[in-house]
Amino acid sequence: MVWFLSFAVIVTAVAAISDTRTGLIPNRITLPVIGIAPVFHAIAASHLGLRAALYAALLSIGGMFLCAVIPFFCFRAGAMGGGDVKLLAAIGALCLPSIGIEAEAYGFCAGAFIAGAKLAYEGRLLKTLGGGLRRSANFVLPFHHRFTIPPDTFTWFRLGPALFLGTALAVFLHSR
Repeated sequence: MVWFLSFAVIVTAVAAISDTRTGLIPNRITLPVIGIAPVFHAIAASHLGLRAALYAALLSIGGMFLCAVIPFFCFRAGAMGGGDVKLLAAIGALCLPSIGIEAEAYGFCAGAFIAGAKLAYEGRLLKTLGGGLRRSANFVLPFHHRFTIPPDTFTWFRLGPALFLGTALAVFLHSR
């Protein structure tokens, strides 16, 4: 298992570098990992028998889907990039569901911290938080009482570095 976790840190580091430099996480980083992780999990468990190998592969596929389902809906809503979704799927496939979800949660927490720090540095934190509260209120208000959200309250930042930090933290905590 340590090889899979180490490889997850390497993959997220490469994705973070690419995301920082170009704003993109290329398919050549994520899609091969998504495809081969279940196979290698099966190979790693094959010494325990066919049933264990199949279980390991299915667990990897389950981790991939579990880690990507909520980010996929965020992507569909325009709140997240497609490369981030595929990176989270790769993390889930490599780390399996429990550590994958943990890495995802740590990554989102790191992302929230980074986004808050970036907005505070730019002097837009309070304005963006106010816009978020108005967007939240719009879910429960009648249509004619809803707030108009100014476009400058929206912000976009690169999630790859935060996902690297989250994965590294989850792997560190599980390697002890």
